[in-house]
Amino acid sequence: MNKKALGPVIEKVVFIIIILVFVSALFIFINRTGNSNRLIMEKYSRQIALLIDNAKTGMLIELDISELYDLAKKHQISINSILNIDNENRKIKLKTSDSNYYEYTFFSDNPILWNLDDNKEKIILEIK
Repeated sequence: MNKKALGPVIEKVVFIIIILVFVSALFIFINRTGNSNRLIMEKYSRQIALLIDNAKTGMLIELDISELYDLAKKHQISINSILNIDNENRKIKLKTSDSNYYEYTFFSDNPILWNLDDNKEKIILEIK
């Protein structure tokens, strides 16, 4: 083969390799973030904050957090340390591993009493 015929072939092969690398990197990124602990913690912390912000005084709210329980068990975290609601600073803190936690702020001034129900894998929120 002559050199003129190899030029377009090499360009096409390099282009295909670059496209394959890009698509592979994109697939790996999407796969990792889709099942991420952080994404699950973000979902639950926002959901709890919305429930607190929209709740009226005297309400009792139960929320299934079995996904968080499963993550905590997987990473050998104590069930009692999964969740912390700080009424003074108005923050929700979720923790599913020693190095991974997520904080989210809520706006309600009402004091929140909360309890984790281990049997049902639920959180019980009481708005005072």
